[in-house]
Parts: sequence; C-alpha cells; structure tokens
Amino acid sequence: MKILLVNNQARPEVSGIARHFKYIEETLVTMNYKVDRLVAGNKNQKGVNGKVKYFFFGYVGKKMDMSATELERRKEKNHSLFLDSLKKIQWKSIDMVIAGNDIYTPALKKYIDAKKIVVIIPSPMAFSDKINPGGYRKITHRMKKNLVDVNTVVLSKKMKIMLRRFLPAKNYKIFIIPPGIDTKRFSAKKKLKSNDILYVGRMDKEKNVEALLMSLGMIRRPLNAKLIGTGSLLGELKISAKKIPNKRIYLAGLRKNVERYYNESKIFVLPSKYEAFGLVILEAMASNLPVIAFKPSKKILTASDEIILNGKNGYLVKDIKEMGEKIELLLNEKFLRLRMGANALATAQKYSWSKHAKKLLELV
Repeated sequence: MKILLVNNQARPEVSGIARHFKYIEETLVTMNYKVDRLVAGNKNQKGVNGKVKYFFFGYVGKKMDMSATELERRKEKNHSLFLDSLKKIQWKSIDMVIAGNDIYTPALKKYIDAKKIVVIIPSPMAFSDKINPGGYRKITHRMKKNLVDVNTVVLSKKMKIMLRRFLPAKNYKIFIIPPGIDTKRFSAKKKLKSNDILYVGRMDKEKNVEALLMSLGMIRRPLNAKLIGTGSLLGELKISAKKIPNKRIYLAGLRKNVERYYNESKIFVLPSKYEAFGLVILEAMASNLPVIAFKPSKKILTASDEIILNGKNGYLVKDIKEMGEKIELLLNEKFLRLRMGANALATAQKYSWSKHAKKLLELV
C-alpha cells in the first residue's frame, strides 16, 4: 500500500501541522508502508528520509501589506502551482491520500476516488463565526463543497462539535483521532532545571503570547522564561519582553532541538486562543512538565480541557491574572510541581503515533 501525504509546510520546526505530518510519515515508514510527500517548497529542498520520495509545489507567501487584488492573484498563482505539481505524481501507485487541508480536495478528486482521501482539519480558526465573522460564510461554504464523500478527521471533540454545526452527519463523515507523541524524543530526563517557564509555538496573534508576557509581569519573584518559535509578532514581543522588570525572558526564534528546552524547564505555558489540539501540550507532558493553559470558552477555542485535568497535571485558567498566580504557585511549590509533572507524564503515555496512524489507515 502506498500513501501520499499532502500538506503545505515540510519543516517540522515551523508549525504543529508540519510536525504532525512528519510524524505520520515516519510512523507509516516504520509500519512498512510506502510513502510519498507533496509539500510546498522549491528544488533546493531535499527529502530528509531516504525511504520517502518528496514532490514540491511552488508557493507564494502572504505579505502583511498585500491588497485584496494582490491576495486574489496570490491565491490563483498558488492554485496553479499546486495543480502543476499533481501531474508529477504516479497516481496508479497511490492507494490513499492524507491531506492537511480541505482546499486540496477538489484537485485531488480528479486523480483518486474521494473515499480514499482523508483530510485532517488543522485549525478551528477559519470556520468559527466568532473569530472569522467576515470570512465564516465563505469558508464554511467551501468546506461543505470540498468535504463531500471525503473522510474528515479532527483531533478533538471540540472541533467535531464545531464542524457539525454546518456539516450534518447525514452527508459528512467526521472522525476524532487524537495525535500521538514521540516518547523517544520527548521524555523525562534528569537534567538541571535552569529555566522556569517555557512556551513553544508561533509568534502570531492567535497564539496570544502577549497574554503570557502580561502574566509574567504580574509575578513578584524573579524568573527565567524561554519562548521558542517565530512569526509575524516576534519583533514586537521582544520589545514587550524587555519592558518587564526583574524577569529574564529570552525569545529564541526557531529551534530544531526543542526537546532540550523542555528538559531544562520547570513549567510549560500555552496561552493560545485557537488550537486544533495542542501537540505541544503532549510534548511538555511527556517531558514531565505540568502545563498551564486558558480554559476553553467562547473566545478561547482550544482542546486544552481534553488533555489537562485541572489541578492534576496542570491548570486551566480563566484569565491573565490567574495564569500568573498559577505560574507563581508552581514555581514556589516544588513538590506540587513534581507531582503534577508525574501525572502529566502518565497522561502523555496514553497517546501514540502508531495508534494515530492505524486509525487513519482504517478509514479507507
């Protein structure tokens, strides 16, 4: 059996969906399946796994100052580049496609039966009328059209509830398949905990990193914090971090060896407003760290409450003030922090990429 994985980003250090697809790739190869990858990139990029063949489609990035006309041209150009890339695939040998977005499905259906396509929905942002009031109708109309006869996968119960608002069970198949965790890479190692607070993720608006900085500013004691990742707000956040007194806050940018930062930290904080699941929560828990995140609400669309058991393996907080209070509590109470870390590790051990991959394969 040969499986084609289709998603936008190849570099796993850049985004959660890129890491997700990299783990699917590695797991399928371990299970002795043949795998091809179709990702955005250029001819200078090379596949990192000798057993997997990579195909690349050109991609024009989005700029902050693009006009509506330029954005539409960009969309058309990217669609054309993607269509050209599909001609390179040896479709007679492909038995299944796993795609990281519904936008790929109209083109994919021209080459393979829709029932052999699995689409993993990457984020709840676009199809929420609260978050995306201007584009909500357009996005949901697109998804209704694209996901007909396709096996749709979400990572959390919350995302399935959101999708069911406009994708009725009668016409659309939606499956909840949580991601896994690489316990060889992310594990509890005995190491000097030189860093107090860790955040790993993009530095963009939806990740709400400014809220984390504000909560750190409310804490009375000195502390060290490391924020790993890059994005459109990196420069602004560096400026904000420097203004917080009595705190050493290091915004490190992209890092490939993120496991090192988990192992040298005491607490993981995820301030995101929107997450399909929150893979970094599992990475932190597998590294023996208690996790603090905002409790889901009308404004916080995450699945944090499906992973974090409040007061057991971390805390679900209602606002910035409480986030600062719980961070300070865990920094001051070592035994509480260690007990929660042990519970977090037990939680992470329930998830595996082999389970995730097997569930995906069962859909076709």
